[in-house]
Amino acid sequence: MRPPRPDDVIVQSTFLHSRTDPFTLTILRDGPANAVLTWPTNDAGFVLQTASSLANTSSRMPVTNPPAIAQGEHRLSVPATNSQGYFRLHRVVADRPVIASVTGEVDHGGVLTITGDGFGPRKQAAPIIWDTGSAQYVNGTNADACAGFSDGRLINQSVWLASENVAYSLSRPHRHPRLTAHYAGWGQNGNPGKMWLCPPDAPPTQKRFYLSFYRKVKNGGYRDGQAASGGGDGSTKIVRIAGSDYSGTGENVLCAMLYGMRNSHDLASAWIDAGDETTWVRWEIYVDTVKQWFDVWKDGHYHLGSYSGAGGTIEFRPAADWRFRAGLSHYQFDAPWLPADVGIEPMLFGYDDGHQLSAGQEVDLSEIYYDDTQARVEISDQATWNDAPDSQVHREAQGRLLDWSETRIRLVLFQGGFESLSGKYLYVIDAEGRASVNGWPLNNVSHKPKPED
Repeated sequence: MRPPRPDDVIVQSTFLHSRTDPFTLTILRDGPANAVLTWPTNDAGFVLQTASSLANTSSRMPVTNPPAIAQGEHRLSVPATNSQGYFRLHRVVADRPVIASVTGEVDHGGVLTITGDGFGPRKQAAPIIWDTGSAQYVNGTNADACAGFSDGRLINQSVWLASENVAYSLSRPHRHPRLTAHYAGWGQNGNPGKMWLCPPDAPPTQKRFYLSFYRKVKNGGYRDGQAASGGGDGSTKIVRIAGSDYSGTGENVLCAMLYGMRNSHDLASAWIDAGDETTWVRWEIYVDTVKQWFDVWKDGHYHLGSYSGAGGTIEFRPAADWRFRAGLSHYQFDAPWLPADVGIEPMLFGYDDGHQLSAGQEVDLSEIYYDDTQARVEISDQATWNDAPDSQVHREAQGRLLDWSETRIRLVLFQGGFESLSGKYLYVIDAEGRASVNGWPLNNVSHKPKPED
């Protein structure tokens, strides 16, 4: 065998055994002065590095030139003018989701595939419930619970437990044109002070949940010490969070989100400055009794609310986990003790006035997302994730999750209230609530034909 010549390109194939689908980085001569590196596009979480020596690992640097994509491969041309050079694909351990590519059809109802790393685990791809009014997806399957319902018919209890006056509305103004139905409650259907839904009993293993829903009321709420006429009083609840064995006595009640005053039998907290909006408002609630987190977002921003027991706005988290606002000295959110055979759940959400001070009230609920993890996908109008209390952002939850793994997600795109998806950004959020720092521009999605399914 002849000795190597200076112009030789030496190929060394390295299989990456940390993956279930090993792949190879190859290098081939491309003319007198260049070489071409190729590797498959299912390389989520890996970066291409180069070094001038195998002995000096500190010389490894990321290759910043973007590769082209052709026939399922990355292809990168590099100069072959140095006496030697080495390349490798290095896996980056992400501390939050990292999106590497998005392909598919950018349209309401189109299917997108997201690749990357750090997406984290989910026990199933779909949330427990994704309800758009016209369709009720339970663990990913459309229960079609309201099929054939006429306008104003009271809903059945097949997906949600409900107060006695929750109706299926076809005629009331929906939040956006892509909806054909939502839920509503008003005086003609019974007590105008109670219009709430409740998911099925949580399993004993459920010690956390994430809930998102849109709500609109005709009469604004209790704010700055004043109650709006017909808008209830300081005991009117947006959500009551309890153990799944709640008996009505207050035992194992985590929190009643109220309009302003403390409810004496709630063990943990009575909290909220709901505002007096009479437009659609998105509420998001995450409760984790293991981490002792109780987080609330209102229209995309972290909502500090008010807490009568603390005399001001604070976060309901352990001090080490405060994100935006310190609490009282030595204050910590003490989640109630839950027996091993009791899960945590939103016992009701929507509107609950126990004092009959809501004459003439009308309540609308729309687009409900309920799950036992924060891991999800959102579309935003902002290029950088920001959920700080002063953030002004419009986000839409993506409830039709078809596949989910550490490195790949597939979903049916939901446009929601956006007039257009042009100029919007896609984010992946993991189970810890960490979002990809920068959104993937939907304008940069590689187009694939919309499947016929």
